[in-house]
Amino acid sequence: MRNVPPGPAAPVRLDFFGDELESIRDDGFDLEFRIHDFSLQFRFRILALVGLFRGPLGGEHAAWSRTAMILGVLVVAAVWTTAFGVRVKPAVNSAPSRMPARSAYLQAFRNKPFMIYMAVNMLAAFVLVVTQGMIPYYVIYQLGMKSSLSIIMLVFLVTVVLFVYPYKILSDRLNKGPAWAIGLAVSGLALCLTFLLPHHPTFWIYPLMVLSGMGFAAEFVFPGSMIPDMIEIDELVTGERHEGIYYGLRSFLDKLTAALGSAVMGWTLAGFGYVGGAAQTPRALFGIRLLFCVVPAVILWACLPFLVRFPVTRKTHQALIEKLRIKQGL
Repeated sequence: MRNVPPGPAAPVRLDFFGDELESIRDDGFDLEFRIHDFSLQFRFRILALVGLFRGPLGGEHAAWSRTAMILGVLVVAAVWTTAFGVRVKPAVNSAPSRMPARSAYLQAFRNKPFMIYMAVNMLAAFVLVVTQGMIPYYVIYQLGMKSSLSIIMLVFLVTVVLFVYPYKILSDRLNKGPAWAIGLAVSGLALCLTFLLPHHPTFWIYPLMVLSGMGFAAEFVFPGSMIPDMIEIDELVTGERHEGIYYGLRSFLDKLTAALGSAVMGWTLAGFGYVGGAAQTPRALFGIRLLFCVVPAVILWACLPFLVRFPVTRKTHQALIEKLRIKQGL
């Protein structure tokens, strides 16, 4: 990526409110939202906030100062919410694991639903990293709407937040896999339609960002909520709960995916002749459109068959819980 000249300022991500949105179960499969585990990884776009504060409210320096002040307040609020709002439940199994770490990792890789889940999650996370990173390039160079970049990104973000709870409702009616698939399908459709936008400013970017946000909201609900189901499959086989193994693997692969997505962006832009801060050639513009629209859509749609036929359903999970209760003598 050293050969790629500096481009548009990349949005910086601030995550808070805990780990992930997980399901809290009494009887198992359904999602519940509670204040201390509403763990949408709330993405506040520093670039968007700076853009909103710039202009009549002051210059660049004042805009960054106001943004830092607001983010500082949000971080403090998040920490206090976690510190004073969390009520930790007793551990399901407080006994330390007796299985060697190597055997526990190997068992995780034998967990077929988990491997399907991780493959889909990595691909979907890769798309999210790439599309979020490519938004400034697409808006500035393809649409010529640099002054509207902050509003466009804010529209996307607000839509994501608004559609998190509707996916909870959808999950109550469907299984998690198909519900997640609907979100990915909507995202892919929005990205394909975005590829068709002209090489000049257009109002249609706003409804397409809304449609894209509606789809990508699923990414902040289902990946985290499906992990406990995989852990219980492992527990039935091993007799132990290995949360650390599963969450550790997911965390590592998430970081790997983020790094890979950033690298692919740099390599692709360089390969298509992108030059930062200059008018782009038709070839460079095509590369930006390809990476922002077509490639992510193809990847998302390739995930759909695996989610539609995902082996863990409400019915199979209930049967799993019954087997665990019998095994534990409950």
